Amino acid sequence: MEPGRTEKRGYVYILVNPSFTGFVKIGKTIHEPEVRARQLSAVSGVPAPYAVAWDVLVNDCDHVERLIHQHLAETRSRRDREFFATPLKNAIAVASTIAAPFLCEPENLASNVPLQPLAVPEQPEVASRPKRVRREGPEELIAVAEDCPVNRAEAPPKGNPKTIARLGYEILIEHPYKYTEREFFYELHAVRRKRPDLNYESYNIKRAQIVKVHGWGIHRDQDGKLALVAMESPRYKELQATIKTSKAYRTNKAPSGLELE
Repeated sequence: MEPGRTEKRGYVYILVNPSFTGFVKIGKTIHEPEVRARQLSAVSGVPAPYAVAWDVLVNDCDHVERLIHQHLAETRSRRDREFFATPLKNAIAVASTIAAPFLCEPENLASNVPLQPLAVPEQPEVASRPKRVRREGPEELIAVAEDCPVNRAEAPPKGNPKTIARLGYEILIEHPYKYTEREFFYELHAVRRKRPDLNYESYNIKRAQIVKVHGWGIHRDQDGKLALVAMESPRYKELQATIKTSKAYRTNKAPSGLELE
């Protein structure tokens, strides 16, 4: 067990809802999963009840849930939601494999009776994600430039010394959703480049080489924190369809101002 981690016995479950075709909900509870499904179904705005498609009792439900969420991260609808755009069969296969080392048995079952996934009817698979309504708000995707020369995200060359693009890439890939744009600017230029003289007010992250030429989008979450998203990933397409999106400046045409890249 990882240092500082406390085990908590509980269930990890997968729920389905006919109102959310193509999505599954993966969560945890210390109560019976059916009870949790009824609680969620009672929430205002949920047009149809949830059904438990699969559950398993584990000795560390927080940890197992986190591992499953990490494995399916590219299919997650939002960081603060437990919905995943993946076929039910795939979700069960992933969850079963990850949960296997952590299995324990309900107290009312004989010790020699193995815990089995619930038998549920197949949920129809969909060829593509349902069309969703774009939300307005502080969340934003800075998409790659229209004339970006690559069709897949790539790590900027290391170089010696490291380029600004490489330094920015390392900051965001190692610390997703840690820095706001201002904090990222300070970490990149004042801390790592030793250039505290540069003026943030003249900076615009849309001029960054990482989004102009290296194929990475930048997701600004509702708290203003930044993270890289590969242009070819399902997550990138999901964000394009659901939140405000603006493009990085073209590589051959950028507005005047401090060019820090």
